[in-house]
Order: sequence, then C-alpha cells, then structure tokens
Amino acid sequence: MKSKRPSKSSLKRGKQLREEYELIAIVCEGTKTEPFYYDDVKKVERLPSANIFVTGDCGSDPLSVVRHGIHLYEKSVAEKNPSTLYDIVFCVIDRDAHQTFNAALDCALQYNRKKNKAIILPIKSYPSFEIWYLFHFLYTRQVFVKTPTKSAGQRCKEALNIEWKKVFKEDYEKSHSDIYKKLKSKNLVVDGIKNATLALADAKKTNEMNPSTEAHLLLEFLLSIIDQKFGIKNILDNIYDISEEIESNLIIKQDDNDKYLELLESYSSRIDTELQLLKTSLAKENIIINKVRLKFMSSYLNELSTRINIAKNDISE
Repeated sequence: MKSKRPSKSSLKRGKQLREEYELIAIVCEGTKTEPFYYDDVKKVERLPSANIFVTGDCGSDPLSVVRHGIHLYEKSVAEKNPSTLYDIVFCVIDRDAHQTFNAALDCALQYNRKKNKAIILPIKSYPSFEIWYLFHFLYTRQVFVKTPTKSAGQRCKEALNIEWKKVFKEDYEKSHSDIYKKLKSKNLVVDGIKNATLALADAKKTNEMNPSTEAHLLLEFLLSIIDQKFGIKNILDNIYDISEEIESNLIIKQDDNDKYLELLESYSSRIDTELQLLKTSLAKENIIINKVRLKFMSSYLNELSTRINIAKNDISE
C-alpha cells in the first residue's frame, strides 16, 4: 500500500505551513556552531523552514545527541499524524575526545535495525565540526593530535582561525550566526565540498578518519530536497508499509499452511519487485545520504526475503 501524500492544508507544523518535501530534524552536539550554521543554510538557500527543524538542546556528548534524535522521532510517531512524522533525523556529532562516540553510532544503528528503517543518521566529524569549515580554505589530511593543554578539536579550531583571519580579517567565533553566508559570499562552499569529499575518501581508504567530515553530505542533501520533493520518500514509505505487513504476519501462527504458503509466495514476489526498484533508484541517485538510505533498505529486504524462504521451507517439510 502506497503512502498517501498529505494535502497542503494538512501540512502544518506549529504555525508554519509545511511544504511537500521530506520532514527533517537536525540534532546538533553544540548549542551554537552547528545549529547556527544549518539555520543559516536554511535562510540563505531559502529552504522550506517548516520542513527542517534544527536543535542543539540535547546535551554535549554524542550519545545524548543520538538519544535526543530518537526521542524526537518517537514523539513524532506518537502524534500519529503523517504530516508531522519525521522522515529522517540527522545527528551531528564530533569524535574529538568523547567517550560515548562509538556508543552513539551503535545506538543509532541498533535503533534503525529495530525499526527496519533508515531513520537516525549520524553526521560525523573528526576531530570536530570546525574541520568542515577549514576544508573551505584548504585540503589537509594532517592529523590533529591533542596536547596536554588542548584537545584535538581545539587545535583544529586554531588552524581554522588562521585561515579565517586571512579571508575575513577577523577571528573565527562559534557564535557567528552567518557563517554559511560568509563562506558562500567568498565562493568557498564548492571548495569546501570538494576538499571534504577528497578527505573522506582518503580517510576510508587509509582507515584514518582524522581529519575528515560528513558535513558536506548533509549540506548536499539539504540543497537537493526541493528538487527531490517526495521522490525518495514515496519509495521508502512504500517499503516501510510492505515490510510492516510482512513482519506482522511472520510472527503470527497460521492454521492453514496452504494459504500461508501462498501468502509467503506473494510476499517474496513483492520483495523482489521492491528490490528491483531500489536497484534502479540507486543507479540514478547521486545524493550520498539517499544512497545510504536505499542501501540500508535493500540490505533489510534481502534479510527479510531470507526469513520468508526459511518460513516457506518449514511449511514444506
């Protein structure tokens, strides 16, 4: 069953009219740096404000960020209103010296697996979000190492400040609320994306993540939502609906084996159709975050298909 698009009259969150794009939450580790940046992106690029909720009110460690992201999603589910249900929740976190970093990643992964949905997506920076800003000025893979008096994140901020002052003739401050506007005014955003892309590719190749970031992936996603509208949402929502029906029937004991086998065969056919659609969509998709979401669901459907085959074999024996 395909998800119905909410009517324009129903697309409201608070007093703002929600437009026909995905509903997104961005949960940030910091109270200033990241929230100010993403709010500025919304403003400068004239993105649908009611569709993108940005918050830094969740604690300053990665696990708190992910848990708050889950809380926001669960709260939107409890409202039982399709027009206020988050389609995706980004958790913007730093590696730096945080002891809960790995736990945060595992928490997000386990939640997605539990829900069989690609909902909670961490956006990671090594050592800190400031590396994303630094990439606007230069490419570097020099590791930022903590000292007895400074964290790796603080050293990254110092390196950023040197480059920032060269261009803007002022110190970099976390409290600046127009950083995206400033960077775009100097035509530096394209360079930032290019350098961040190269650094992330090298980080994965060498297994040395410091320094690298995924902030550019979130920016590219945000800049694409107007063109995408409900495209990927319709694909994912349809899979969510189908999988929910299948999961519920797999755990219910059936009295009529013949009818149950027929039902399982129909599920296998539907999954094959969805997997082919996912394959086609992946081939066309050029937004990395959407590829991640589609691959997650493809992996899940393959696992679900295996479980259906096991159930069919149990009936046949």
